[in-house]
Amino acid sequence: MQNERAASADLSGAMLGLTTSDIEGALASGTYTAECYGPDGALKWADTIENVWVSQGMEAVLTHTLKGSSYTAANFLGLIEDTGYGFAGANGSGVARTNLAGSITAAGGASPANGWNEAQSSTATPRGTPSFGTASSSGVNTDLALSASVSFSILATDTIKGCFMLIRSAAAAAPTSAVGNTSGALLSAGLFTGGDKAVGSGDTLNVSYTARLTTS
Repeated sequence: MQNERAASADLSGAMLGLTTSDIEGALASGTYTAECYGPDGALKWADTIENVWVSQGMEAVLTHTLKGSSYTAANFLGLIEDTGYGFAGANGSGVARTNLAGSITAAGGASPANGWNEAQSSTATPRGTPSFGTASSSGVNTDLALSASVSFSILATDTIKGCFMLIRSAAAAAPTSAVGNTSGALLSAGLFTGGDKAVGSGDTLNVSYTARLTTS
């Protein structure tokens, strides 16, 4: 907080103001953590995704948080596979942390329109329902993590590129668990840091997610 004083003789030329350094902002982002276990229960691989929220998701969050009189969460987490992948979003050639990709939406994200496809029900169980715990702050970060990971049973050999999260849209339309359904709003979509990951029949893929607001 700034305290500024001016002598009476200087009042005509004095002005109390705020510089740009007094303005604080917040970056909305998240981290996926995925672990794949084989039929024998042994860990086959683990990887992470760090990315920012897309525009459609941020609009929904702000609308329900600051404008809505009531809100019931409806969230689903799904998998992105390699089939037909060729992302053509707004800001680059991928949905990584540095590519906000503001143009991708739930309607486009669940179809080839945005250049990526959801893992089909023939290779993995449908979207899972994430359950979040309680938000906590530490330093400049405020985090909200899942209370338990979302588990996917792998039904056939496939290559998984990343994950995505759907929430209730600004217009209150809820997503569903059905693969390919375009309802709701896309909050985030990202690719594994270590590249594409192979999964096989009998594997279990556990995915957790932490949403984060970072103040500047």
